[in-house]
Amino acid sequence: MHTRYKLVTTLVVLVSFAAAAAYADPASTLASDNATVQPGGPRSGSSGKAYFNMEGSVNGTYASYGVADFNFGILPYPVLGVNSAELALTQANAAYSASGNLVLSVDQSATLVDIQPGTSPLAFDGVDPGTATDVTEGDLSLLSLGAGPFTYTIGANGDVDHFALTLDSATEAEIVNRLNNQETIRIVVGTGEAGVAATYAGYTNYTYAGPTLNLDLNYDKPVPAGTETWGRIKALFR
Repeated sequence: MHTRYKLVTTLVVLVSFAAAAAYADPASTLASDNATVQPGGPRSGSSGKAYFNMEGSVNGTYASYGVADFNFGILPYPVLGVNSAELALTQANAAYSASGNLVLSVDQSATLVDIQPGTSPLAFDGVDPGTATDVTEGDLSLLSLGAGPFTYTIGANGDVDHFALTLDSATEAEIVNRLNNQETIRIVVGTGEAGVAATYAGYTNYTYAGPTLNLDLNYDKPVPAGTETWGRIKALFR
């Protein structure tokens, strides 16, 4: 007697996958360097780094715009975009401080120029915001960080001015690229009017925090790997 039967074998094909999901998280860093750029170049001496001043053209040899450098180092995930950005400056006032408007930009130069006293090519050009000659000569290549208002109003020492930055597509792309390549982000703060004398703490100030860049970043965060059924294949044996 011959018995016929069939054996059905189910083959399950499993694949591992790793997806990605957008993930927002804040990041903040203090300036790693700064300069107060006067007609004679960056301000020298310890005060050149301990203070961060933007003084309008009526201030003659003390007229200045500010340059601050920020580096976020290695971030936890690749950055997809910037949800919001803010520059925080702490007031360190003097007898000559004067309220007024400022102009904020980011430098998109492929290679950022030296900002050290005595060797930097940068100089306030005598006309507010004081950066035009440096732009023309190629030492700065500026993208606007919005119209503000970016206003310095004299308060108490230690008061923090929070300037919300506006990023268009080009400016956002510039910042994202620098973040992902661990490159320095350079913020330039110019004078918005002739009479302003905005006096802030620099990065070596012993009393107050120096310039601080606060970003809310959109990351490309990996999702932990898992398993998924790809399909079921049945084989019939006789």
